[in-house]
Amino acid sequence: MKKMLLLLCIIPLIIMGCSVEVEENKETIVKIEKIEEIKEIEEKSEKDVIPEEKTIEIKEVEEVKEIDLDEIRPNEMGKVMVIMYHSFGESEKQFVSTPEIFKEDLIELNDLGYVLVSLEDYVNNNMDIEAGKTPVILTFDDGHSTNFKVFEENGEIKIDPKSAVGIIESVYKENVDFGREATFFLNGNIVFGQAEYVDYKLNYLIDNGYDIGNHSNGHEDLSTLSADAIQNTLAINKEKIESHLNGYEVRTLALPFGKRPKDEKLEEFIYNGKWSDIGYNNIAVLNVGWNPANSPISKKFNYKSINRVQAGSMEFQLDHWIDYFEKNPNNRYISDGNINEITVPESLKEYIDYDKIGSKELIFYERK
Repeated sequence: MKKMLLLLCIIPLIIMGCSVEVEENKETIVKIEKIEEIKEIEEKSEKDVIPEEKTIEIKEVEEVKEIDLDEIRPNEMGKVMVIMYHSFGESEKQFVSTPEIFKEDLIELNDLGYVLVSLEDYVNNNMDIEAGKTPVILTFDDGHSTNFKVFEENGEIKIDPKSAVGIIESVYKENVDFGREATFFLNGNIVFGQAEYVDYKLNYLIDNGYDIGNHSNGHEDLSTLSADAIQNTLAINKEKIESHLNGYEVRTLALPFGKRPKDEKLEEFIYNGKWSDIGYNNIAVLNVGWNPANSPISKKFNYKSINRVQAGSMEFQLDHWIDYFEKNPNNRYISDGNINEITVPESLKEYIDYDKIGSKELIFYERK
């Protein structure tokens, strides 16, 4: 067993009877002003939890190594960066990176102890990573050709090494433990360009551990659409993507322009709905960006409103947050290396949503 463990029963009635005094968390993350629309969404949905039908499937682990809590300092209540990229160009600007910068980003993240995880594993609190490592999620919006470009050589399809997929693959070959997870949010009218290779590209992604998400059929502003129009664009795009794949289900959404309906009744249709005989049920809805996301066991975590960090070197973009977590490591999600356990510093226990623990064992310790 781990050193200095303090097991805590997660049954609410027992928790209420405990006399442990909870310290106020003095290490809260830097707050950033957000647009009023996102503020309202987060406030009204703070108590939401992942739908019951999306149960956590715990992966089996052959061997769990004992860790030194004082050395690893695990914090599975820490913040997680969900990074948002769009296209690549010759120079960096808003929503545009370069192949060289993207590769540098991945190498730096690997060197600093980050590990790529899938968006679904993050949402379901099913991140199976080494002790001391921090999960990070890559996302790409719009399906630009620079995300995934191929060419043929001697009758063989090859991936452009300067496209996002090509760069992820090259970094993965040199750093296998870093992984190669990413979610590509696609529009029905733009699927990486090169129409003749759409089937090859989509199947390549799924066959190699990547994920595909919904970004609407025509990149519509969902805040301006009727209930029928919202369901039409999301369902039709889902069907288009899935028509190329065998058994794969699209169930994540990145909001076009980061906008959603202000009417609560209309807003419900971005989470689930149906058009004709095509239904959809999104387990994660992503905003445009600004700051890191909450731990999936936090009271503030809400699968309906997940913030992202914009790639780049401008104010409050990726470079800022990498530096921030190097200076403030206590605010960063750090794994305990055991997928069946959740380890959290004692001072943060009042911020946990105990309904999100599931069947996992919750462990507290005094972080020095």
